[in-house]
Amino acid sequence: MNHYFLVSSLPTLVPGERPGITREEFLRRAADQLGPDDLELLRGRFTDALPAADDPLSREWRAVETTLRNASARQRAARLGVEVRPHLRESDGDAGLEAAVVAAFNAPDPLAREIALETIRQTALERLAGFDPFTFRALQCYALRLHLAWRRADLDAERGRANAARLAGLPAPEPAGVPTP
Repeated sequence: MNHYFLVSSLPTLVPGERPGITREEFLRRAADQLGPDDLELLRGRFTDALPAADDPLSREWRAVETTLRNASARQRAARLGVEVRPHLRESDGDAGLEAAVVAAFNAPDPLAREIALETIRQTALERLAGFDPFTFRALQCYALRLHLAWRRADLDAERGRANAARLAGLPAPEPAGVPTP
């Protein structure tokens, strides 16, 4: 099955910008063009969990994610001075991804680090999509990229500071731009 109409109706995902389509709208449009099995597979792409499916794209995406998570665990363990082995998962590894994660962990703050890690994921998905944008594989990669783009769009510095304060048992910080009495 080709997916020309659906793919051609989707907005371009621009790094750092809010997506021009919601996950729900994407799935609604997909429901009009795809069979139930393909639609269910696309629906499953909107999660941070590693994919359980055993199709080629799921295996490749699991390998990328596992490498990124292992590299992140190594960076965090080194900073905390703890043993990393219990936190690692089986992976073939990818030296390029490992190096990119090391660079991401040199970011000046946690938000910049998360954005750098998301950029690594987006780049990997563009590579996994292949050259033909009208394949179901490319459509699945678009769904994964859309999920990541919304996750990034939902990052909020003030909410992050409030969550950090809550976890540390501190009073919530004043919102930016609000004078204190």
